[in-house]
Order: sequence, then C-alpha cells, then structure tokens
Amino acid sequence: MSAAIEARDVFRVYSTAQGDAAALQGLSIAVREREVLTVLGPSGAGKTTFLRILAGLDRPSAGSVRVFGREIGRLGGRSLAAYRAGTLGYAD
Repeated sequence: MSAAIEARDVFRVYSTAQGDAAALQGLSIAVREREVLTVLGPSGAGKTTFLRILAGLDRPSAGSVRVFGREIGRLGGRSLAAYRAGTLGYAD
C-alpha cells in the first residue's frame, strides 16, 4: 500500500528581525491510508507548521509534501481550494 501522506526532506524557514528561524528541518515521514498518527512535541517544535503545510495553508521552504500523490506545494487557486474542501479537515 502506498503512502497517503508523504513528506520528504521538508524545511520551513521564517525570516524574523533576529534572522532566519527554522520551524522544520529535514522532516521526512510516510503515513499509510487509515494509519493513525499523533504529532507531539514541545512548543516551537514545528507541529502546527507541519499541519498547516499539510492543509495547504502554508508552503514548505524546501522539500516536498504529497497527499494521495498530489504535490501540495504546487497546488494553487481552484485546485488548492478543492483540495482543502475535499481532502481534509483542520482546526487550529
């Protein structure tokens, strides 16, 4: 069975007044369909950033994220809206 969610070498870097801050550094993960995943970590570990990228609300600085084979970082406009409406639910 192929991965429903696949992240490869994902980075997310934010620019701040103090310089660049990395929220994600080389995250790689594969989650099969119907597999349950818990995302745990201390404040600032990148949990929300990763979930926002999965939801299409943010884009990785580098790396790739695929959900059911679709590269999320390359979706835009109507394709992104359709992905958000039909693929997942997210509450922050």
